[in-house]
Amino acid sequence: MHPEVTEQGVRWLMDLPTGERAVFYYHEIRREKTGVHALVAIALSDGSGDTILAHDTFNIGRHADRTRVANAAHKQLGEVHKAAWELIVMQHDLDTTALATPKMWEEQRIEVVRYDAVQAPPSLTFALEPFIINGGGTIFFAPGGSGKSYLLQAIACSVASGNSTLWTVTACPVLYINIERDGGSMHRRERALMKALGHEAEESGVDYLHARGMSLKSVERTAKRWLRDHDGYGGVMLDSLSRGGLGSLNDDEVANTFTDTLNGLQSSWWAAIGHTSKGGGEKNVFGSVHFENGADVAVQVKSDQQQGVLGLGLTITKANDIGKRPSQYLAFEFSDENSPVSRMRHARDGEFPDLLPQAVKELDTVREAILSLGGAATANEIVEATGLNRSNVSDKLNKGQQFVKLPKDGRSQPYGVVAVPEDDE
Repeated sequence: MHPEVTEQGVRWLMDLPTGERAVFYYHEIRREKTGVHALVAIALSDGSGDTILAHDTFNIGRHADRTRVANAAHKQLGEVHKAAWELIVMQHDLDTTALATPKMWEEQRIEVVRYDAVQAPPSLTFALEPFIINGGGTIFFAPGGSGKSYLLQAIACSVASGNSTLWTVTACPVLYINIERDGGSMHRRERALMKALGHEAEESGVDYLHARGMSLKSVERTAKRWLRDHDGYGGVMLDSLSRGGLGSLNDDEVANTFTDTLNGLQSSWWAAIGHTSKGGGEKNVFGSVHFENGADVAVQVKSDQQQGVLGLGLTITKANDIGKRPSQYLAFEFSDENSPVSRMRHARDGEFPDLLPQAVKELDTVREAILSLGGAATANEIVEATGLNRSNVSDKLNKGQQFVKLPKDGRSQPYGVVAVPEDDE
């Protein structure tokens, strides 16, 4: 028998005396706790097409299941073909190919490499800086109703259209897998987003895979076909993991299946997580720790409303290869509460104080306390005026670049605020 390894799996071909070919297909090959599973099909090929005789998904190491499928396939043959391909031979062929398939599939898909000390490694590049690495996986996580869907669709439109209004992007194809919302709603949002980005009359370039209510596994083949059509170049966005239909999000096996499925696309992937962990506040993805472990970048999304404007704070909580990056703050404006977004921009300084990290808030509090006390104050005076922790106040006064020591008044050490140059205000 002659094996062929394809993107879908392994195909075995054998010439029959009738002039046709016997075909064994092994697709969706995967190792599970109980052994190697695959979708197995037995077919006859006359050169113009295949006639499937029998198929099933099972543990290919189980003799009883192989025998059952072979028996079902053989019953579909006419008398001439039964004589040319006896049942005992078909069963033996299936046993032989089932034994060899896992080794062949894994060995031919995995390459062992050694890096040349002279050859320069490829540069790290972004599809959308600093949140999405080309060839990497990013998880955005936020509480429900935080505006993350608007954010993710805005990211998709920005990358696909090469729009750098909010982020520095490198234009590339985008597939947006929507398993949560009505297609009409996504269409309306896209038009509003493109207008808010300043490109109302242009197409976004985003391709949408609408599969509301379906699982991630059920759309995997379509996503792979889209990537093949784009020569593997492009990114895949999933909205959202909580609707992925993989099982309990607390299950480590589910988290690993999610990561393996998206990594198996051999593309950049970006996933919207439905909500954050209640037990961990807003700092963790809901469910198994392996969701974040499997990502290259994890981005915490926090939201705040101020006078009808939605503020979003994006903070990288996990970053492979890209180092520490500052948080980003965005403002989404709406003409009214029932309308799509009408404008998107970077937030102004101090526009959304509740999005700022606690340490930044405390710095501003200390600064305001000093100014309210006449421009000079000791640590004790600041603590008394603000109620902040004495140790935190001392640390900020001595390490923060906003403050300066003034001449001592006896044993007391007063502090002042560093003047901001007029051009920088």
